[in-house]
Amino acid sequence: MNTSNTAAVAVKHGRRRAERLAVEQRRQQLLVLGVKIVATRRYEEPWLEEVARSADISKGLIYHYFDTKRGFYVEILRHIAQELSKTWAEIVTPLINAGASADDVTVAGIEAYLDFAEAYPAAFRTLLEAGAGIDPEVKEVEAYLREEIIRFIASYYGLQALPPLAQAGVKGWSAFMEQVTLEWLEGDAMERNKVVEMLLGVMRSLFPRTLG
Repeated sequence: MNTSNTAAVAVKHGRRRAERLAVEQRRQQLLVLGVKIVATRRYEEPWLEEVARSADISKGLIYHYFDTKRGFYVEILRHIAQELSKTWAEIVTPLINAGASADDVTVAGIEAYLDFAEAYPAAFRTLLEAGAGIDPEVKEVEAYLREEIIRFIASYYGLQALPPLAQAGVKGWSAFMEQVTLEWLEGDAMERNKVVEMLLGVMRSLFPRTLG
């Protein structure tokens, strides 16, 4: 076997792996910057230019990592949604394992959701407004969050999946929570503790009666 050819192939493959890693690292850097900037910027604002400046690259180079502005924005929203799901897991799972009450688990989840909306107000509004049917890809991200809520609730009750009636109830409750949260973000007219109390009250009316 020609050792020089083997070495050349190894170097070539190693370089390709390094390049792939570099590309993924850059994508992650841009996503992190995008999350910070899009948190308070609407889609139609010049946020892409700000991401490019923060990354010290040209705006055109962003399209090497994300095909379109819209595609980049959807990836940012998906990244934010996944971070919320991770936060839920970090907060809710220990409570479930410790045998916390349904009220305590629900309140913890609601509080995390409101923190998320407060931290990313513009992205949150875009996610829900586009998720209403305007943009299928953004609607998919919204649906992902609802499915995560269903998964955590099923986990609390020791189920692999919620029964159809319970699933429908949770989806309806999620939509209600989204709308209430949007209204809450608009100003100081609604006290946070009252919002939590109302959302908890509606959830109480769903479980465990829908699990039968």
